[in-house]
Amino acid sequence: MEKLILWGAGRIGAEAYAVLKRLYDVVAWGDNDIYKHNLIYKGIPVIDFNELLENYEDCKVVISMADYYEEADRLSRNGVCVLGYYDIIRRKVLPWRRIEWKDIETGNVRLYAGDIYQNFDKYPDEYVICCSLTNSNYRCIRHDITQPCPLPSNTIESYQIEDVLEHIEYNKAVYVLNEIYRILKRGGVLRLSMPDFHSPLNLHNSFVDRVGKVVYDPCGGGKFVKGKVCDRGHVWFPTYESVLRIIEQSDFRKYKFYRWYDVQGNIHAEDIDYKFGYIGQTKENSIEKVDFSLVVDCFKE
Repeated sequence: MEKLILWGAGRIGAEAYAVLKRLYDVVAWGDNDIYKHNLIYKGIPVIDFNELLENYEDCKVVISMADYYEEADRLSRNGVCVLGYYDIIRRKVLPWRRIEWKDIETGNVRLYAGDIYQNFDKYPDEYVICCSLTNSNYRCIRHDITQPCPLPSNTIESYQIEDVLEHIEYNKAVYVLNEIYRILKRGGVLRLSMPDFHSPLNLHNSFVDRVGKVVYDPCGGGKFVKGKVCDRGHVWFPTYESVLRIIEQSDFRKYKFYRWYDVQGNIHAEDIDYKFGYIGQTKENSIEKVDFSLVVDCFKE
């Protein structure tokens, strides 16, 4: 078996060891805590950085700590073969290097607005890149979609915005769509999905005023303070009419709605081709087997 060192003798390391000991010969722990050096953990010695370089040249390393990038970069710059970092959610080793804009200017790339926290199998690692406000890693690039995108025009195959647009001020939505239109290739698709507030269930779960207008959706996060939504909650409440208005003001000229409720609360539904993006809150995929989301595809001709 291939020799391996787990760099990080803590909780993440313990979980990594339980999985990776079946695949590798784990010969040592590495750690920056001087009080752990020369100790034994799970029958394996804990070594320091210098000992790694001097005595374990034939070993590969997996980073098993939360701040993996800086540590992986330091080891790599010193000639250590770093396989990746251990992800405790997926329970496997993932690439440690951060993706950059220049890495996604070519190829069959799909961008996803936000972070993917579940249903990982629905978003293949090799070409789905997340535009994240907070994360930067092998599949997330830090980017605020209300700002200009560094990519050249006509670059990407498709773009998905799932449960994000309603967190952005309504008057910024047209700009967001136009910037996506610019970077899409001809024939490219923007898939939009968001909670539909003509849905009887979404209305039932929301705070409404005396005339039935939604003022706050607790399911959308954020807080309701002095009559206003703050802390990244839903700042507007999508319906077929309000979403159509945005699209018609944008550069997109061709679009198709697949799921939406009318003002009477009746669902209008057509089959969805999920190759353009998985949607968790449709009848096919939601736990309740009910459509919560409005779904529309916009096409760049």
